[in-house]
Amino acid sequence: MADSIAQEAAGLISDAGGLTPFIRDYGFGGILYAIFLAIIGTIDAAGDVILAPFQALAGGLAGLVDGTLGEAVNVLGAGADSAIASFETGATALLGPFAFPFAVAIAMLGVFVFVEFVRRLEFSPLIFVRNRVGR
Repeated sequence: MADSIAQEAAGLISDAGGLTPFIRDYGFGGILYAIFLAIIGTIDAAGDVILAPFQALAGGLAGLVDGTLGEAVNVLGAGADSAIASFETGATALLGPFAFPFAVAIAMLGVFVFVEFVRRLEFSPLIFVRNRVGR
């Protein structure tokens, strides 16, 4: 076993071009490589720290749009299903074929209420942050 380890080490040294290039490449060069990798990792992490709030804001805005407009689409789908089911039996049979237009009106009313809420809300994220940080 010792012979195979010695032969492998001798092969690595001869492949590197001698003992001095071997130490430079695998000894000191490896240490410098590790140091540069740590520096690059630190710079990458600092960039992630700077970008994290913006990524969270983008995710939150996407969730807000999905929650307001995406759910309205689900209401329209449920209204269409109710309109189809209304031709059979059930609670929606009272609306008959008007179940789908009624669902459209409800979805539009929901979007209108949300838009009016946002329009009347006197809130600016920049003013909010400036008031909190400026103190």
